[in-house]
Amino acid sequence: MKMKNKILAINCSPREGNNHILLGEIPKEKCEIINLYDYDILPCEGCGECSKIGKCKIKDQFEKFVEKINGSRKIIFASPVYRLDVPSKVRSFIERTSSLLINDRNFEDKIVGIVCIGRFGGSGKIQTLNTLLDFLLSMGCIIIPPVVIGNAHEIGDIKNDPLVSLSFKNRSEEHT
Repeated sequence: MKMKNKILAINCSPREGNNHILLGEIPKEKCEIINLYDYDILPCEGCGECSKIGKCKIKDQFEKFVEKINGSRKIIFASPVYRLDVPSKVRSFIERTSSLLINDRNFEDKIVGIVCIGRFGGSGKIQTLNTLLDFLLSMGCIIIPPVVIGNAHEIGDIKNDPLVSLSFKNRSEEHT
């Protein structure tokens, strides 16, 4: 299904917590939410086969997930902070995209927003944001400001962060 005019919102958390709650604020007719953890994406083996054969040799759902991204013009990556950085499945996805760059299959000109949610007073939000920014810029994406950084610990806490709710709502309305 081509959805060039819809926002593809990618929940990078293994659970439907605060990222999912925040993404749920975008009207459903303007957005499709998918969960990265619903896709079987294995870690990079570092074998170098992608540079020889032009694609990753691992048989999983990586290409299916990439097709979902390629079918969208506007994307939101929403990631929690897990031990000072992105969750392991996000890291696996990022590492596997090396196989895409070899064949010039990047995400060039995708309009991307970033949401990063971590604990109140917790560390790692800037590193998580930096990991996502570096990855998305290396893939040719256009990052739209403002990047949303939220504070939450328990599921539902994000609703009590007024700056996040306001900035996310305003941004999602501007770009839908």
